[in-house]
Amino acid sequence: MKTTLKLFVLIPVLIFGLIFFSGCDDDPSSTDPSPPSCRIIFPANNGSVTDTVMVEIEANDEIAVTKVLLYIDDVLHYETSTAPYEYEWNTRVYDDSTDHKLYCKAWNQDSLSTVSDTVNVMVDYAAGTGQNVLIVSNYNQGAGTLTIIDLYDIGAVDRDVIGVGNTPNDLIFTDNKLLVINSHSHDMNVLKLSYSNAMSQLADPVDIGINSNCYPQYGAAAENGYLYISNFNTDNVTVMDVEALASRIRSDVGRAPQDVLTIGDKVYICNSALDSVTYEYGIGSVSILSTVSNMVVNEIEIGAGKNPQFMALDPQGRIHVVCTGTSDFETGEVIIPGEVNVIDPATNAIVSYVYIGGSPGEIAINSDGIAYLAAGGWGDGPGKVFRYDTNNGQILNGPANPIEVSAGAMRIVAADDNMIYVSCYNGNSVVKISGGVIVESYLVGDGPGAMVIVKR
Repeated sequence: MKTTLKLFVLIPVLIFGLIFFSGCDDDPSSTDPSPPSCRIIFPANNGSVTDTVMVEIEANDEIAVTKVLLYIDDVLHYETSTAPYEYEWNTRVYDDSTDHKLYCKAWNQDSLSTVSDTVNVMVDYAAGTGQNVLIVSNYNQGAGTLTIIDLYDIGAVDRDVIGVGNTPNDLIFTDNKLLVINSHSHDMNVLKLSYSNAMSQLADPVDIGINSNCYPQYGAAAENGYLYISNFNTDNVTVMDVEALASRIRSDVGRAPQDVLTIGDKVYICNSALDSVTYEYGIGSVSILSTVSNMVVNEIEIGAGKNPQFMALDPQGRIHVVCTGTSDFETGEVIIPGEVNVIDPATNAIVSYVYIGGSPGEIAINSDGIAYLAAGGWGDGPGKVFRYDTNNGQILNGPANPIEVSAGAMRIVAADDNMIYVSCYNGNSVVKISGGVIVESYLVGDGPGAMVIVKR
C-alpha cells in the first residue's frame, strides 16, 4: 500500500514538471500571428451625408498595417499604405435620399486581413454645408440661360438649367439668393439654387430702373444689405434692398458706368465715359458713393480715352482698375493701350500703374496676388488671357505672350483654390487655368459670359 501511494503522489508531480519545463522551452515567436483591426470612425452608422465627406478609418496592428482599403457599395474607392487613413468622398454624384454602405479592410505584414463592420448612410442634400459650383450665364441669342459646372464632381456640366432675361450680364450671389442682372430686358431674376442643381424663381423678375432704357450692367452687394447696380445709359446706379427687393433709389455717377465694387461703407463705380451717340470716350473716372447717404463723396480721375471698366481687390486691399483703352471701331487697331490703375482705398489715390497693353477686360486676382485678365481674342483667332503679379507689377503674360484659350475670352473669376475660370464667348466654353496653364475646358452653351462661384 505504501508503494502504491507513493506512485499516485509521484505521477502528478512528474506531469506538472513536464508541463512546466515544456512551457519554459517554448519560443514566443512561434505563436500564431493576429490579424489587424480596422473600423470606420466617420461617418457614423445610420447617419446622413452630403457634399464632400471626409471618411476616416482607424486601423491598428501589433507590428504594422501595410494596406487599408475602403469600399463604398462593394466598389473599391480608396487604397493606401500610409496613415492617416482618410478619403474625401464626393456624395454629390448620388441622388438625394439614397442609401449607401461603407466598409474597410486592413492588411498586415503577415498577409492577414480584417474586414470592418458596415456603416450605412443616407445622402441628404438638405443638410449641405458647402459645395462649390460655377454658375455661367449664356447669351443664347437673347433668350438667356444659366449653366452649372460642379467643381467637385470632376467638372460635371448641367447646361441651360433655367431661363432668365435678355442678355444676363452679371451674376451676384448674396443673402442665399442668386441675382441675375439682365441688360436688354432691364430687369433682375431672383433665383434659389438647390443642392441637386435645380433652380427656381423666388420672385417675379424685378424692374431695375424707372427708365426702360437704363441698360443695367454690373452689381455688388454692400454690408448694409443693399445692392448697387450700374445703369450704363442713364449714368446712375440703382440702390435696392436685397431682402425686400424694393426701396429703389437712383444715385447719379459718371458717364456710362460699368463695374461696381463695395468695400465697407463705400461703393466704387467705374465710369467708362463712352458717348453712346458719337462712340467717343471722354475722361474716365471712378466714383465713390457712401452707403450712408447713397451720394457720391469723391471721384478719382483716370484719364481721357482710357475707358476704365473692371475692378478687383488684391490681397493687400488695393483696388486694381482695368482700363480697356480704345481701339479703332472699324479696324480694331489699338489707339490707347490697356493699363491697370492701382488705387489705395485708404487715401482714394492712384498709387501705381501696370502698363499691360492690348485690350484687357475683366480681372480676377487669386490669393497669391496673381492677376488674370480676360483679353478678348475675337474672330477665328484664339482667345487671350493676360497675367501680372500684383505684388511687384511684373507682367507675366501680355499681348506678346498671352495665355491662349478659346476664342472671345470675355469674363473671368478666381476660386478659393487659386484656379481661374475664363468664359469664352465665341468658343461656347469655360476654360480652367492653373498657374498660367490650361488644365480643363468645359462646353457650356451659347455665348457664355458672366460667372459666379457659389458655395452653398
